[in-house]
Amino acid sequence: MGYWNSKVVPRFKKIFEKNSAKKAAAAEACKTFDESKETINKEIEEKKTELQPKVVETYEATSAEVKALVRDPKEAGLKKNSAAVLKYLEALVGIDIYIYIYIYI
Repeated sequence: MGYWNSKVVPRFKKIFEKNSAKKAAAAEACKTFDESKETINKEIEEKKTELQPKVVETYEATSAEVKALVRDPKEAGLKKNSAAVLKYLEALVGIDIYIYIYIYI
């Protein structure tokens, strides 16, 4: 959860702070997410061994730029490589990775 709180949440806040309707929606999404942690943790443990090899395979198949952004996301790099990042995220979604991502957040 450290990465989530230190990197992801501040970026979400920055994006949504200009629009109060979006800010309220983001706050509600964060609240819902926090409330579902126990269920998510249980699902993670059940699927972890099944998904880990698929995640590694997907990661290894990506470009060096995307790998660098996965390790250290930078706004400029995300904008420059947005198509490649989107393709990578779609590949992860294709293997039901939304649960596994939580492990690293």
